[in-house]
Amino acid sequence: MTATPEMIAVAVVEDDDLVRTAWVELLNDTPGMRCALACASAEEALDLLADHEPDVVLMDIQLPGMSGIEAVRRARPVLEGCDFLMLTVHDDDQSVFQSL
Repeated sequence: MTATPEMIAVAVVEDDDLVRTAWVELLNDTPGMRCALACASAEEALDLLADHEPDVVLMDIQLPGMSGIEAVRRARPVLEGCDFLMLTVHDDDQSVFQSL
């Protein structure tokens, strides 16, 4: 029997229900990936991320309440080894550069 590769656990933080659901379905339908957590706000994500130990977090930049940029700043020390990908539909260079 051959070993199966480990699944990449991805957390999605997106306030738009349709977009969040689409990401969850896409991840769960992609071989080798699974959605470990889906949250509608940065605050919810910060409460739950450490318990789910994702390998990758897809984070919307502009969320209601706390921004995705601030959420990543707070989550990064807790989630060592986790990669963060920032998502946005806005053409705002300042937000993109702040997220780097």
